[in-house]
Amino acid sequence: MNLSMQTYFTPEDFHDLDAEAETPEAWIDHSRRLINRVVDEPASRFTNKPMQQSLKERYAQLRMARDRGIPISVGTDNMQGLLNIDIDHLVDAGFTPLQAISAATGVGAKALGLDADVGTPEKGKFADIISVKGKPDQNIRHLFKVHFVMIGGREQNGLSFR
Repeated sequence: MNLSMQTYFTPEDFHDLDAEAETPEAWIDHSRRLINRVVDEPASRFTNKPMQQSLKERYAQLRMARDRGIPISVGTDNMQGLLNIDIDHLVDAGFTPLQAISAATGVGAKALGLDADVGTPEKGKFADIISVKGKPDQNIRHLFKVHFVMIGGREQNGLSFR
């Protein structure tokens, strides 16, 4: 979803994300405002249809693929940091929060052929871990209330948001 939306963003939008957000929640909230601004556009620059209609069509495609057993994964290329928006979109499309989290972790690792080494918390696998405040399996937005980050078995002091 983000790939076609990135052309709508201005350098000022990215400045706010990079320099103004003081917490992960502020960063994510700003990201959501950017995406909502694009979704509220009367017509897409690519399809000339209302963005809301394009979004509903995309959600229907995602549900159809899921219902047919096609693995759905999410990731980023040059929109780093907006993975949360893709996870939100999956839930908005009708996926459970756990299905959306799996799309960003285990299913994503499998899609890349890396599932033997990463993607799920298992003995012998590499894992970076976040601790969150809340119950993301019940409310996906809790996934983005980051309590602390652990990379390579070490808590990242600069990334701890207690």
